[in-house]
Amino acid sequence: MKAIILARVSTKEQEEGHSIAAQRQRLEDYCARKGLEVIRKFELIESSTKGERKEFLAMLEFVKAQGETIAIVADAVDRFQRSFKESVQVDELRRQGVVELHFYREAMVISREASSSDILRWDFSVMSAKAYVLSLSDNVKRSLEYKRRNGEWGGKAPLGYKNIRDAENKSTLVHDPERAILVRMIFEEYATGASSISGDLVRKARQWGLTNKTRKGGYLSASQIQHILMNPFYHGQMRIKCIQHSHKYPPIISRELFDQCEAVRLGNARATATRYSEKGFAFRGLIKCAVSGRTVTSDLKKGKADRDRRTDRAASDRRRCIPDHVGVLDFARVSRRRSLRAFESRAKA
Repeated sequence: MKAIILARVSTKEQEEGHSIAAQRQRLEDYCARKGLEVIRKFELIESSTKGERKEFLAMLEFVKAQGETIAIVADAVDRFQRSFKESVQVDELRRQGVVELHFYREAMVISREASSSDILRWDFSVMSAKAYVLSLSDNVKRSLEYKRRNGEWGGKAPLGYKNIRDAENKSTLVHDPERAILVRMIFEEYATGASSISGDLVRKARQWGLTNKTRKGGYLSASQIQHILMNPFYHGQMRIKCIQHSHKYPPIISRELFDQCEAVRLGNARATATRYSEKGFAFRGLIKCAVSGRTVTSDLKKGKADRDRRTDRAASDRRRCIPDHVGVLDFARVSRRRSLRAFESRAKA
């Protein structure tokens, strides 16, 4: 009988060990003893409980395409499956004589002529594998709950921190000496209210040499910087399932600085960037459009006569709201009376 070998691990880390190779060697020896002709070997790196098992389904499609009974040889039932979701499809193929299951460690063969006791053994083995997964999940939840109550972080350290082992060989977080100060500078710069995330902070982070912790070490994107600014971990609170809990690690910034950045992000404390201007425009940063409520910006247009004008760049129609020249307003060019009345009332006040 022709056969295929199925060796499976759940993660890439397990593949880097000897698990796959050890499974393959045992199953090759088994097939030689049983006189099975190995036509293909499948080495799967996928979870048997999470998501769609694409590689497993591809293996079944290969078996169905052979047009004869194929023995699927696996190291154990839990290497083949850990839940009953595959049982319906596989059992139907077994009934049709398409597949014959060989499980090495259980010394079990499930063929078309398998007895009810053999089928029951298979089901019990699947149940044991599923019970192991559920028990493991419970242990992980209890461990995470214990860590949360003790203010311990159970995952990869946020940018600006490093995962290390302390003197007792326990996992902990410390400041990243290369990135912690740069992360604080991101918060301090944004708290001024004069820097945008997608423009100013992205540019400055590159100038400062702030990179992420991936192998490539690329520069931070705008979305990554925004995630940093919204992460309460940096002032002493870790967010778990939308609930904040205090952690025991040294903060990088103060709560006051974080709240300042939140006020800027929500639009309650955004400043005007007058200090970056090379031109001394009158009323710069003091005038707001009565229509859109946005701050009116200034620029200098050169033509037949130099004239500085103020435009509300946020207005959808890009029309001029308040043109003037060094405090002398040209009222004939005002396109919106409401903007003029708003300016006059503020000037009188």
